[in-house]
Amino acid sequence: MKLSATLGMSITDFCQNKFTHPDDNHCAHFVCHVLSLDVGYSCRTHTRGRHPGACIRVQELFTECPSVGNWGSQPPGMCLVFVTDKTNVNLAGHVMRNVPKKHVGIFSGGFIYNYSNKQDIVVKQTPEAFLDRFKNTYGGNQGLFYGTFPPGADVPEPEQAMPEGAPPAAIQPQAIGPTPVIRKVLATATRHDYFATLGDEPEFYVGRETAYKSLRGLAQPSGKLSGPRYEIPRFTDDYGPVAAMLGIIAAGESDGHFNRLNSYDRAAFTFGFFQLAAHTPRDNLILLFRKLAVDNAGFRELFPDLEVVDGKLHRMSGAHAISLEIEYPRPAKPSEMNLSDFMR
Repeated sequence: MKLSATLGMSITDFCQNKFTHPDDNHCAHFVCHVLSLDVGYSCRTHTRGRHPGACIRVQELFTECPSVGNWGSQPPGMCLVFVTDKTNVNLAGHVMRNVPKKHVGIFSGGFIYNYSNKQDIVVKQTPEAFLDRFKNTYGGNQGLFYGTFPPGADVPEPEQAMPEGAPPAAIQPQAIGPTPVIRKVLATATRHDYFATLGDEPEFYVGRETAYKSLRGLAQPSGKLSGPRYEIPRFTDDYGPVAAMLGIIAAGESDGHFNRLNSYDRAAFTFGFFQLAAHTPRDNLILLFRKLAVDNAGFRELFPDLEVVDGKLHRMSGAHAISLEIEYPRPAKPSEMNLSDFMR
């Protein structure tokens, strides 16, 4: 495995023991899955899983390293990189305190590959940018520390170092679409309405907070619906009786609104007058996104990081293409496959 191949991947791509909740810290978890290190307290222990485990505690991984020290005195080549307040580390005792503010990644080819808990994906940064990130996030007197790989680690292939003096343009930036301005308004005693503005376009209604069993998301009350609707006569010439059949289904699914959305059930996101769902492989919303990514300039402007590669929808991360169409078993029903990466 090369670390560059993991960029943009989520912890669900590595852990089969279902310790994948985005609210948990997965920095050591990611590193130890990459290294195949089932030491200390692992995801398998935590969930009582049956699949290969990986250590999930940064301080325990630190202790497992044969050699540790201050960044700058590390041996040549690849190693682990830890960041925490300098007062949390006792190098002579080979110990790191168990505190919330700590992080770890793998150094290779001039970059630290690590798990961004905020973005819920693997990212890479130079050591300088890595330290600055956690100075801003954690505060205090943050420092970097190296650790050599523990015995038995499955060390990835080294990444090629970027030549000294290479211009910043040699590193491809992540393509991003326009950032919406979100306005939140209290709609009831416990729920908010959300409105959005894109550029100079008029503000539009997005949805209202709602809950379904243990799930939370957005829905659109019928009194808030607006915009174009599916009308059977407009499509009868092209589709004949099928236009009427679609109209009947649309009446129940969306009241015919082309911009109807829901994001509170197990599909994660459903959209349009036909309520196309995000969770189904090779059907529904993924087919619409494939077509729009190829044929619609307005869609590409909003989602410049989405491309169709070999017939499948991918998210581009620099020079890397991450498939959004990998099929995963649904946790509660393993016989049903879901597009977990697309659903996020």
